[in-house]
Amino acid sequence: MILAFSTALALAQQCAPGIAPEAIMSIATVESHLDPLAINVNHVGRLHANSADEAIALATRWIDAGYSVDLGIAQVNSRNLGWTGLSITTAFDPCANLAAASKILDGAYARASRDATGLDAISRTFSLYNTGDTVSGFRNNYVARVWRAAEDVVPQIHGASSSTEASAIVSTGEALAEAPPPAPSFVVGQADRSVLIFR
Repeated sequence: MILAFSTALALAQQCAPGIAPEAIMSIATVESHLDPLAINVNHVGRLHANSADEAIALATRWIDAGYSVDLGIAQVNSRNLGWTGLSITTAFDPCANLAAASKILDGAYARASRDATGLDAISRTFSLYNTGDTVSGFRNNYVARVWRAAEDVVPQIHGASSSTEASAIVSTGEALAEAPPPAPSFVVGQADRSVLIFR
């Protein structure tokens, strides 16, 4: 069950307000193609569920067998369930999943920004989200895939008229002057300690 872009965007803005929608929508696009029932059993592969109940049963079976499993629209890993407030049951609720992803991204950005700033810190945040360290997400091409996804996501959010314009927005980290978001969009955290992205 793939969510419409506009539905996923509304959920991202409502459920993960501390994360720039451009960032979290790019991650969700790479992770699940906006499928709130997405399941990936690491080192096994993706599983398909037709309902939330089926997704919960599949995920429970694999997690109970000791596997690391990525769950829901933002593919929150099963190791992050407890501390993010997510459970196997709520992992397939896209709002709860995006809220948990925002907690992971907030912590990842705090860690990445100790040694980096600006877009470098954001890229390291993406790597941390995917792999738990600041380097492996570059090696496995995850960071590049998120930035490529942003080239499609940003114009959908801001109404950019061309892929050239979208590439300029993504590569410079500047949003369209004609279409500013209603409130500042931050990658993570609060205005007093965050990096502004795509604006």
